[in-house]
Amino acid sequence: MAYDKPAHFDPEPLLDDLRGNAGVLASILAVYGPWHADTVGRLRASAAGTDSDATRRLAHTICGALSQFHARQAVALGRALESHCRDNPAGAARTAELIDALIIELEALKSEIEAYVEHHKT
Repeated sequence: MAYDKPAHFDPEPLLDDLRGNAGVLASILAVYGPWHADTVGRLRASAAGTDSDATRRLAHTICGALSQFHARQAVALGRALESHCRDNPAGAARTAELIDALIIELEALKSEIEAYVEHHKT
């Protein structure tokens, strides 16, 4: 099976941040799966709720976590959700759209991380 360079995260600067330690990188990427499942569940619950401030805080947390992965598109979507919740707390329809877009991006990121880990197994 062919391996494509990730488009949803950039492992090279992450590896640089870790001073080239591929073992630490593998450990960090291994944590993404459980974090992803929990985060998507929290996003879905947030979409069903009405607490815009809680959604804003969750989006902020997601941005911080994903910036470590250099996951630019996911971070941009998280920031858009965070800004929207701060500036338009009653905008439930747009909030749901942004959450859906972020979940789709998180799924793509998960697939790429899994492929990257599989490709780089020693």
